[in-house]
Amino acid sequence: MGAIRYTAARELRRSWRTVVALTVLVGVGGAVLLTLVAGARRADTSYQRFRDQTLAADVSVAPSEFDAEAFDAIERLPQVAASTRPAFPFVVPADSGLYPFLDFLAYAQPQERVSPVDIPRVLEGRLPQSDRADEIAIIERFADEAGLTIGDRVNFESYGPDQFEDLFGTGDVGAPGGPRMSAIVTGIIDAPDFVSEREANFLPRVFLTPAFLDEFEESVAIYPGGITARLRNGERDVAAFTRAVRALLPDDRALEIQPSSDVSRRIAESIRVLVVVLVLCAASAAVALLVAIGFAMSRHLSRSPTDVLIMRSLGMTARGRMGASVTAMLPAAVGGAALSVVLAFAASTLMPVGIARDADPDLGLSFDPLVLGVGFLAVALSVTGLAAVSAWRSGRFAARIEATDAPSRGRRPFRRVTPIAAPVARSLGLRMALEPGRGATAVPVRSAALGAVLGVIGVVGTMVFAASLSATIDRPFRFGFPWDAVVAGFEGDRADELVDALDDDRRIRALGILDTGVAVVGTRDVNAYAFETVHGRTGPMMLEGRPIHGDDEVVLGAGTARELGVGVGDEVTVRGDEQRHRLEVVGLAALPVLDDRSGVDIGAIMSPRRLRSVAPDDSLNHDVLVRWASGVDAAAGMRRLERTSDSEVFSARLPAELANLERVRALPWALAALLAVVALLAIVHAVVSTVRRRRRDLAVLRTLGLVDRQLSALVRWQASAFAAIGLVFGIPLGLVAGRVVWHQVAAGIGIDATATTPAPALLLIAVVAFVVALVAAAVPAYHARHVHPATTLAVND
Repeated sequence: MGAIRYTAARELRRSWRTVVALTVLVGVGGAVLLTLVAGARRADTSYQRFRDQTLAADVSVAPSEFDAEAFDAIERLPQVAASTRPAFPFVVPADSGLYPFLDFLAYAQPQERVSPVDIPRVLEGRLPQSDRADEIAIIERFADEAGLTIGDRVNFESYGPDQFEDLFGTGDVGAPGGPRMSAIVTGIIDAPDFVSEREANFLPRVFLTPAFLDEFEESVAIYPGGITARLRNGERDVAAFTRAVRALLPDDRALEIQPSSDVSRRIAESIRVLVVVLVLCAASAAVALLVAIGFAMSRHLSRSPTDVLIMRSLGMTARGRMGASVTAMLPAAVGGAALSVVLAFAASTLMPVGIARDADPDLGLSFDPLVLGVGFLAVALSVTGLAAVSAWRSGRFAARIEATDAPSRGRRPFRRVTPIAAPVARSLGLRMALEPGRGATAVPVRSAALGAVLGVIGVVGTMVFAASLSATIDRPFRFGFPWDAVVAGFEGDRADELVDALDDDRRIRALGILDTGVAVVGTRDVNAYAFETVHGRTGPMMLEGRPIHGDDEVVLGAGTARELGVGVGDEVTVRGDEQRHRLEVVGLAALPVLDDRSGVDIGAIMSPRRLRSVAPDDSLNHDVLVRWASGVDAAAGMRRLERTSDSEVFSARLPAELANLERVRALPWALAALLAVVALLAIVHAVVSTVRRRRRDLAVLRTLGLVDRQLSALVRWQASAFAAIGLVFGIPLGLVAGRVVWHQVAAGIGIDATATTPAPALLLIAVVAFVVALVAAAVPAYHARHVHPATTLAVND
């Protein structure tokens, strides 16, 4: 033990700078790893913690008739833990020209119904006082849109009660006829449902007080919002609650019951993808860290025959020599692990990212005892293990050099693996890349080849994923929007009148009507669609199977099919008008995102006749679908449609899942970069090891007549061979990996899962791989040129 301590202390005094550098390397690399793992755990729980903190509702009920007695009965159901009855006053910013409800939504709660449900999260300022009609809270998006801050006063105009019917009927409501008012912004707020905000969401911009309702309930049109309830057992009570509400309101065909899971599921899916990406990045960081530390320790702990002889003269066995090396590395292992914990704790403010960051209610420093505690032990033990392996391998190499006098079979420089007629530098360089050697001349060619393959797989797979995501966003038909424009419809015959006016327009290639209502499919209320084609093709984007051909067939969204456990060829029950319909599932489709209830994978498509038997005709919404002819200016066409229809015209609305995925598209590239670093480190280590361990062979080659240029070319050919191996095996595997990952993500969202292969990018990868390999070989090639035969052969002999 004394010899081990003495040798370890001597090594620490002699190479303390290297130990400090290793400690910093371990600390920074470990911090990246722990930050990613802790960030993934934090992201995974962020949305649920947000819902718990704000006491978010689990379900909302919107009956067609607002009966106070029925509402009281619903609120007394055993599943209800707390409830509120929101109201939506029809107010808009003064002189803004915005349409109430569709363009600008205001939210309020009556004083007597205020209960612990959907408590907003205050981002800045405070909530308005309930007894002040002139105080409001606004959401962050409205604050950005209007340039508002705490303390600003906002002027509003309102619509009178006599305008209520026209607001939901013809839309020809005229100027706001209600009173004008003003209010002071006291707070900027957030809520769980806002996390998945997109253009189609009808999110309340302004939160009004109970005092506002008391003051203006007789002079302002107010839409009653039904009941919002928090259930005792959360989502587990939704099914029982739904059955009980339908039993209380059996004659209400237009009754809508919307679980919060319709929104939270989309958010959770987006966060799940983010968590997977963070975990993959953490795995890549772990591989890169282990490779970098392993290479650094291998170089630091390499022993010359003289060192081995001195240590043996002190009576140290091979085990003792390894123990001394490991002991000398303990400060780097323990100190680096401690530094990684400190840095990871400091970097916790950067996590989580993307949509999970929007949801996390506790941003800032976060100490995860499980990750940081286990991480400390894992980093320390891993570094110690790498030191032990490096010391053992180094001892073996040095001992073989010292003990071996005659060359063994493994000491032959190279076996013939390339044609003898090939140029000498190329032939020998390829042999160096393919033959690991033995004993003291062993070179980690397998790890270099594996690292190169992993790096190419990561880069190619990421390119396929990124290209597929971009192609999907750029081609709306892939996410259920195979039209150029949609004219927002209303109840009544306005859609038919508009279609008649547009039918002969040669600038329109395809024209149709999309009817939307609510149906009970299985046990769930979902959007139900019916397509009526006037001319051209205006049907849905099919993912599987075929479109419907009759009244007894249905096409489902992929998420609805998964939830019901059905596929093409199965049957589902659709309820409507006091009877049940058994419909055959003939296909799965990506569904259009039109409003806050829409989901690209949630809903059902049926025939117009079947839809009218399921949902009352006066509850249906009718949108006009338009596809422009070739060469038509889409922007100008939409402006003409707005003038012709006097209604809102919109183009493709990105599903929330895709929008959230787009926000974190940099993370897969971070993963690819880490794998590329692994590849570069592996190649550099292999080339450097070749020059260092095969100096004798290089000296012999120079004696046989190889000049500086040939020795440099030999090293470059070796590095190029590693790059070629990575490309030959990595590109096909990367294409497969990228396609598999994209297919899983797209299928989970419920959109077209066709992957895109970026052919020009693959060529770029090949060029960059060879350039990087040649750059990595520059320094080793320089040292290879400066091998002196006399000195090298004399030392080795």
